[in-house]
Amino acid sequence: MSSSADSVFLNKVSFVFNKVLLNLVKELRTKNDVLKRQLKIDYGTFDKFSPEYIVETSDEFHKNSELSSALNQPYELKNLESNDDISNMKFIRNFTLKNIINEVDELEHAAIYSYLYTMYFMTVLRSNVMENKFELDVLNDLLLKSVKINSQVRVDLDNIDESFKQLMQNMIECNRDSTSVVKKLDVSDILDDSSEDSNHDNMINSAMEFLNNSKIGELAKEIAEEVDFSKIDVSNQEKLFDIDAMFSGEKNNGIGDMIGTVGQKITSKLQNGDLDQTILMNEALQMMSKMKMNNPLINNMMNNMMGGQNSDMPDFSSILKELPKNK
Repeated sequence: MSSSADSVFLNKVSFVFNKVLLNLVKELRTKNDVLKRQLKIDYGTFDKFSPEYIVETSDEFHKNSELSSALNQPYELKNLESNDDISNMKFIRNFTLKNIINEVDELEHAAIYSYLYTMYFMTVLRSNVMENKFELDVLNDLLLKSVKINSQVRVDLDNIDESFKQLMQNMIECNRDSTSVVKKLDVSDILDDSSEDSNHDNMINSAMEFLNNSKIGELAKEIAEEVDFSKIDVSNQEKLFDIDAMFSGEKNNGIGDMIGTVGQKITSKLQNGDLDQTILMNEALQMMSKMKMNNPLINNMMNNMMGGQNSDMPDFSSILKELPKNK
């Protein structure tokens, strides 16, 4: 392995593999007392982040080429059940695949083989990153697709590398034959590459919900109705954000006019008592907290506006006097 990115990916694969294995163990424990007793001994303490389970299973899967070759052949359940290499492999601790098949109803055989393919696929992904055969983004895409297969979601195979296509097709077809559906995996917390975006969206939604029910939100809506956005020429961004022009008081400067309108509106409402500057500042601080804003410049500005912890808040109106006025 060559980078921390490799380690992150291997952790992802181990985590997903452990979820699949744990689902299988939970299902098998309900079948009979023999399985229940032994599985409790073998997996009584289960670390869902540990790589030990996928390592030992990978060693078993890849110990002979005949087994790998059989699993990469076009899928047919009868061929799987008649293959000695597959039947005699140690599928989970202290149980061969044949042992397990003999302990479950015939109608559930396809479900067991569905687990087999899914777990084998995880070991193949792990092996490929260990041997640096594929780029991580390709492998991560395949990992995501395998989870979708396991969750009974249709997967497009068109852009998958040929070396994986048959195995993934086998996973899909085996799942299709399964009458006992593999439990849906909840792995979004570690797999979903957009989880950071999702958290960001949740943060924004929370802040917007707060804004809609705040004095700042009411003020923003009122101001938005009075601002003439047609004056803002977005085609010339250099002029649009010219600081000197913005605060010069020059008429028909779009951004300057908008800032002036906002400043005058807030000043007027503060002076006539419609707004309480303490409430505005507290709401602004709450918004910053919900948005997880931790910018030193903003924090310092807010602290100064609040007058620090041990002094009175300055008159908010005096701050607004520096804003441009509409003429």
